[in-house]
Amino acid sequence: MRTISTELILASTALFTLLSGPLVPRSDSVDFLASPAFADSVTGAVINETVAETLSTTAAPGELRSTLIKAAEKLAQGAAVKVVLAPGIYRDDTYDIDFARGNGQDTLLILEGTSAADIIITGADPVDPQQWKQEGGGLYSMPWTNNWGFVTVPWGPSVALGHRNEMLFAAGDAMPFRQCSLELYAVKKPAYFTKDAMEYKLTNTRAPDTLAEGTFGVMERDGILYARPAAGQTMNGCEIAVRKRSLNFTNKNNIVLRNITWTRFANDHMRNNDGVITFGIRYRPRKNETTWQRNILIDRCRFTWNSGAAFEFTGGGYTVRSSRFDHNGRQGFTGGDSDNVRLEDIDLQMNCWRMFMGRAYGWFTAGTKIAMAENIILRKVRAVGNLSPGIWFDIHCKNVLIEDSIAVDNLTQQLFLELSSGPKLVRRFIGAGGKSTASTGLLLQTLGRARVEDSIWYGNCFSTNRWPIKIVHTYAYDRYDSHYLRDPVVYDTIELTGNVISSGRKSSQMLLGYFDTRTNNFTAATPRLGYTGVSNVFFSDAEREDKAFIWQYPKEYREYQGLSAWSNKYDERFARWIAPGFTDPDARDFTLRPDSLLIDRKKSLPEYRMPAALHEELGRFNKWIMNDPERWTDDLDQ
Repeated sequence: MRTISTELILASTALFTLLSGPLVPRSDSVDFLASPAFADSVTGAVINETVAETLSTTAAPGELRSTLIKAAEKLAQGAAVKVVLAPGIYRDDTYDIDFARGNGQDTLLILEGTSAADIIITGADPVDPQQWKQEGGGLYSMPWTNNWGFVTVPWGPSVALGHRNEMLFAAGDAMPFRQCSLELYAVKKPAYFTKDAMEYKLTNTRAPDTLAEGTFGVMERDGILYARPAAGQTMNGCEIAVRKRSLNFTNKNNIVLRNITWTRFANDHMRNNDGVITFGIRYRPRKNETTWQRNILIDRCRFTWNSGAAFEFTGGGYTVRSSRFDHNGRQGFTGGDSDNVRLEDIDLQMNCWRMFMGRAYGWFTAGTKIAMAENIILRKVRAVGNLSPGIWFDIHCKNVLIEDSIAVDNLTQQLFLELSSGPKLVRRFIGAGGKSTASTGLLLQTLGRARVEDSIWYGNCFSTNRWPIKIVHTYAYDRYDSHYLRDPVVYDTIELTGNVISSGRKSSQMLLGYFDTRTNNFTAATPRLGYTGVSNVFFSDAEREDKAFIWQYPKEYREYQGLSAWSNKYDERFARWIAPGFTDPDARDFTLRPDSLLIDRKKSLPEYRMPAALHEELGRFNKWIMNDPERWTDDLDQ
């Protein structure tokens, strides 16, 4: 182990602390996020669940639809309704039901089951075995008349397969057949921030008999779906996704969804109405309480194996708690234009596979991505194995508290905070893994007031990419697009306090980077991005103490600096270079060994040990999607 290079710094600053009091004057606005007053003010959904009538339904064909139509009639009359779902699999078309007509907009609706494992609302139907035709050599075909074509946002994936939404499941298999393109299209993407449409040009076709085992493809021009089962699979009992969405709650307030699973919906990849469930109205005036959707509670629900996202929330007073979002094609869920949101005890696992198929790994997708929202508490959220960033707070999010959460083994950044004057507070967070030229752990990009404290950031990947990878990266750059101009960022100081930032033996990563590459003259209105570090621990098992830090100004670039040089350049106090002594960080065990030099921090630092079952599931998922976590590709689409 390298000798500690900052002992002299530590000794000299200890006297400074004794004489001068607190080291860092705290921003009042960031401190407010840590106060009980802020936690009390962010209520999320506030709902009195007293109802006038309870309706019950079973999974008999058509019964859910008829029951929900009856519920909508009661709501229109102003009567609060609770619909109780009996255990079973529900396959009804219900998206066209209007729950907001008459007095329904503000009248309470509860949809509740006994447990999410027992109540399954599915977008798939069984395939009649008589429809399958044996083509020979283990290849099967069936008629396919749902010519859905390509659907995505203008800035969508660069490969057409990411714009599809077909899903085929073999009997008894949780994972679907992996989709392959039989009709090959070139995709022409419009310029960013335009409303121009994608352009598609058929360039070639692929013979169906080239399909590998466990895959399927669609010849849309011929109206045929082809599939080749893997060993042990049978085409008898297959299910295919035929419904795109489940429920439409546009304009509807006061909703409770509890103990229900939504799965196998072939939903689109559009910015509007792309979720399995539709909420809210987009692009409304901010803070207009008469038009914003409000009081939505999603409790103990699951969204799994849908082609798009679960939903997008917009409005005021949302709570998502004790719920799971896994294996969804675009992302877990998303949010925008919102206020007063609580996200608590949530699993975001192995989402974004459809975007991965389309080679879209970094933009507009994440385990969860939230933009233009304020007064948010994200607590006890676990983002694992998403083929994208793990948790992403995008443009103009204010008053954000993130705590007691983890993001590990997501493809790019684990936690990404972008384009906002803030304030934001992150505490007791673990971010580990990832492959990105920007950051593998924490990316703080074009921000104002932000503090990160008592958190763990770890990386251990090797890159052949010419750009250095940072485990933690603070970054400001010239940006004058419509997102920025909507609310120009007031730059402030990024504070890192009590963090542990380390890398493993095979890592080629830097621990911490500071970039402010803006070319304008810095003024009081647009000051240089500030940095303050206090009591942070740094270490690299790859013996990289002298190459662990990097900084860049418009005309100044310094790469591969040690801790002493970094501390002399920036306000980095009480820094230590010591091995943290985690039990097995590469196996995602971030408990401290008894002999750890940080054992005195055991109560203040977060801990996480990935369950063995999740390790195994993540391995099966990466094999299915053909993602090799050990392989770095230089052309990740950032």
